Amino acid sequence: MSATFRKSLFGFNSDDVMAYIQKSHKEHTEKETVLSEKVEKLSNELSVANANVSDLSEKNAELEAELKNFKDKYDEIERLAQNIGKLYVVANANANAIMQTAKENQEISENQVEQNLSYVNSTQASLLEAKEKIESIASDFSSQLEDLLGSLNLAKHNISINNSEASSKIDEYEQISNTLK
Repeated sequence: MSATFRKSLFGFNSDDVMAYIQKSHKEHTEKETVLSEKVEKLSNELSVANANVSDLSEKNAELEAELKNFKDKYDEIERLAQNIGKLYVVANANANAIMQTAKENQEISENQVEQNLSYVNSTQASLLEAKEKIESIASDFSSQLEDLLGSLNLAKHNISINNSEASSKIDEYEQISNTLK
């Protein structure tokens, strides 16, 4: 801002200088007021922005905590899934071992049943032969042999029933085992 001052006896005209100073002061005061208002407005905006930053920081911390919680849960689920897989493998191996043992036991049982049936059959044949020889000797002894034969027939029948039941139970077990595979 340039000023033109009139000249006077002792230099410049003091009224011109004073008017210039007052005008400059007024302009500076207006600029200062405008700038102060801008500073106040920017200060308020900065306070709001700082509050928003603080809120966002809190929300970020909450979200990070939730994310960590979810990651921990995911890791736990992953670990449990691996353990379940391992348990399945072990259970499957145990089931196969049990099936193998059951088959071996079945074969042993069937062999013993066949041996017992063979023994029962040979015993029955021997007793029938003895019955024919002894019938002529005494009727009391004959009735005792009849009772013994009846017991053997009952035992043979029970063994046959038990063998049939064992076979059906084995078939049921194999069906259940096959459905589990």
